[in-house]
Amino acid sequence: MKFKSAAAADWNDAQGLMQICTPQANAALPSDLKMFSGTAKTGVACTAVYQYTVSLADDLISTGYDTRKARQCRFCKTTFSSAADYVFLDEYTPPTTSTRKIKGISIWAADTAGAMMFTQDTIETT
Repeated sequence: MKFKSAAAADWNDAQGLMQICTPQANAALPSDLKMFSGTAKTGVACTAVYQYTVSLADDLISTGYDTRKARQCRFCKTTFSSAADYVFLDEYTPPTTSTRKIKGISIWAADTAGAMMFTQDTIETT
């Protein structure tokens, strides 16, 4: 899976990070999927999935939690000298649709300079 960040990023820097999420229900990426930074299984492994609910700890929001806000996420890190970043999905079979594109993934990333990039679930892979 390839995505573009705002600028080159050093994910080993405290300001550079990447988080990949899908809804918990009908997840686009299985929770047991092995993911690695880079273009092969030899990259740094992403973290295991952790469950996350958007705004759950916000005292000012007390209602409105639905399945779309219940997320399963993982952190990945990598270092690239360009704005093209890659995550290798090990033994993953794309959806059996006419386009075989993946839909339902959110990626939030910040480069070393602090510029952020976000894709939402409705965007398909290319």
